[in-house]
Amino acid sequence: MAPTPSDCNSAPSPLNDSGPTTSHANPFWHDFDEIVRATWYNGIPFVSESVHERVIAHFSSYPLELIDPKRAGTALYRDWFIATYETLLESSYHATGYSYAPVFRPVIEEHILFYINHLFPYFLTIDWPYKSPGRTTRDPRYAYWLLIDNLGNHNDDGAEIAVPQRYKARLMRNEQVKLLEAVMRSLHKQLRFILEVKTDNEELRITELGRACLRADNSVEKFLGSANLRSERLEVLLVRYLEQEDVNWEVVRRLDQAQRKKEEENEEWRERLDCSHFFDPNHHWSDYDSEDD
Repeated sequence: MAPTPSDCNSAPSPLNDSGPTTSHANPFWHDFDEIVRATWYNGIPFVSESVHERVIAHFSSYPLELIDPKRAGTALYRDWFIATYETLLESSYHATGYSYAPVFRPVIEEHILFYINHLFPYFLTIDWPYKSPGRTTRDPRYAYWLLIDNLGNHNDDGAEIAVPQRYKARLMRNEQVKLLEAVMRSLHKQLRFILEVKTDNEELRITELGRACLRADNSVEKFLGSANLRSERLEVLLVRYLEQEDVNWEVVRRLDQAQRKKEEENEEWRERLDCSHFFDPNHHWSDYDSEDD
């Protein structure tokens, strides 16, 4: 399921609000409105007003248990998208310890809209629209939203990620911004390709969705956003390479094969790419009382 040369080599196009509509009218809209006004929608959104309204419309289709703070501490409460979006509301309680560079606003909006327009509708078709109780790290959406978290979370002083710290210290270089944006936009293209592949093997599709999300998250956390990456020259060289039009696809294929072999030999990767629970008749997202890994 690797992206084709033509798919990867085409310029990324901005995402918009024209994706498939999956929301349905919530019969408890009044309750939903009361909950969001009383909890975390009082925050000033980091994203544009149009994207913010699209997000609220999307959340209005969620079970109230995902939003209602009375369910705090249960497996269902606060889906990853909700938890991440809370950090983008500047005056929200959950935004404490987060600061996002305004330069990332466009790619963060694209990330949000891609989820609403493409990733969420897919998981809806397999009856897993929300997070997986008891299988947190095995769900591709966990790593997908962790990408946004890594751009703004500076709660953990011992964390390897240094993007928000560099932004606050005014040390972030344009090249680093371009590389981080390239990772996220490349991920969107890869995920779209995987979602569009015609196959009856949905377990393989989810595995490849997870692989793409994990690779993107690792490239940010362990390399491009790491505190250990301090070489401006390396960043400049990487940006120059990405701007080249010619791609040696034989090299790309060999690197992918080598990476896959390494991932298959790694116990943690094998576990995180195990998505069998999605097809276990005894396991479902609505198992509210399950404990997260």
